[in-house]
Amino acid sequence: MSLSDDIALQTYQMYHLNGDPIAAGANFLTTGVPDDTWDSTDTSGVGRKFSVGSFVQNTITNVLYRCTDATPGAAIWRIVIQEEI
Repeated sequence: MSLSDDIALQTYQMYHLNGDPIAAGANFLTTGVPDDTWDSTDTSGVGRKFSVGSFVQNTITNVLYRCTDATPGAAIWRIVIQEEI
């Protein structure tokens, strides 16, 4: 199991401090890169609404992203881990 696979499994289990699951988009696997439209209202049309703390993993590059701001049309995603392939 690669490091990114292990992190993806762990993020599936992550919760906000109030006990609610992070988001429907937590542990979302894609071949794309999240941008400012991958937000709380699904502006991008990927079929997921994201919240702060949601994770997205690119299955081609193994890069794991975390949402730090889910404002519609202005979402911010940060690289959490970038694994060498």
